[in-house]
Amino acid sequence: MTVVVAVESPGGVLVGCDAFVGNADSRDVTVAPKWWRRAGLLIAYAGDILVPQVAACAPARFRRRVLESDADFVTRYARALREIHRERRVSFGQTDYLIAYRDGAYLVQSDATVVRSAHGYAAIGAGEDFALGSLATSEGRPPMARVTAALEAAERHATQVARPWRFAALSAPQDPSPPTAGLSCP
Repeated sequence: MTVVVAVESPGGVLVGCDAFVGNADSRDVTVAPKWWRRAGLLIAYAGDILVPQVAACAPARFRRRVLESDADFVTRYARALREIHRERRVSFGQTDYLIAYRDGAYLVQSDATVVRSAHGYAAIGAGEDFALGSLATSEGRPPMARVTAALEAAERHATQVARPWRFAALSAPQDPSPPTAGLSCP
C-alpha cells in the first residue's frame, strides 16, 4: 500500500506520494513514484503491486475529443484502465486510483466513474484519512506545504507509509482568449 495526496490550486495540481512497498509482513521503499503519465494525465495508484504491469499496457495514444469536458476525458481513460485490468487479470477493486488532469484531481470509483472533490484536494491509500484530515485543516497554506503536511500525517499514523516523498506538478492551461485591454470594438 502507499499514500497519494493531491491539492488543486489556480495554477494546477500538486501530487505527492510516499515510497512504501510491501505488506503487513515486510517493508521496503521504491525509488520510483507511484504514478505514470499519459496524454497529459497523471495516474497515481495505491494498492496492488501488479499495477506497474498495468501501467506498461496503458493507452499511449489517448487523446481528448473535441468539446469533451475534463471529467469526461478522465472518465474515458478510467474505463480504458479498467479494461486493461480485465485483460491482464488484475483486480480493479484492489487498487485505488487518483487521476490529476489540468487543474483537477479525480478519484476513480470501482465502476470506473470519477469524482472530483468540491474541497480541492484528494487522497488515496494507507493513511488517506489522516492525510485528508491534514488537508482539511491546512486551507490557505501553499500547496507544497499542504501536501507535505498530509504525507507526514499519514506517515505518523499509518504503518504502510514511508519516506522519501515524491512530488509532481501539473500546470493548468492558460486562458486561450486574447487579451482585450486597450482594444476597442468597432
